[in-house]
Amino acid sequence: MVNLYIMRKIIFVAFCLAFVWVSGKTYSQVSKDDIDKAIDLSSLKHPYLYFTEEEKPTLLNRIENDPESNDIFRRLEAEAKMLLHMPVDKKIPIQGKNTRAGWSEYDRDGKYARYYNSNRNNAFNLAFLYQMTG
Repeated sequence: MVNLYIMRKIIFVAFCLAFVWVSGKTYSQVSKDDIDKAIDLSSLKHPYLYFTEEEKPTLLNRIENDPESNDIFRRLEAEAKMLLHMPVDKKIPIQGKNTRAGWSEYDRDGKYARYYNSNRNNAFNLAFLYQMTG
């Protein structure tokens, strides 16, 4: 009786693990490699965007006619205007050491990562708006 119970439990756990593994493979998100394969790299012109100059009027038309796209674009424009008038924070937080070598207080506080990610995201948004508005 105990052996049957243990066998059922082992089979159930194995089934769950197999299901999780298979579902992770079939329903995974799009990766950088997937995007790279979908884009014809030989036809790209600088700046490298996920849309071409020929597709830009379609995007602008969607922004004008789709309320949700219009709201998102107007929010990005408002954020860009705010960023253009904000002073640049030149005090860069100290970057933590290699985390595999041991955690330091700079690794734990996350200030450098927040500073870096914020500036990177702001630069992406400003570049996108520049491309869309000229």
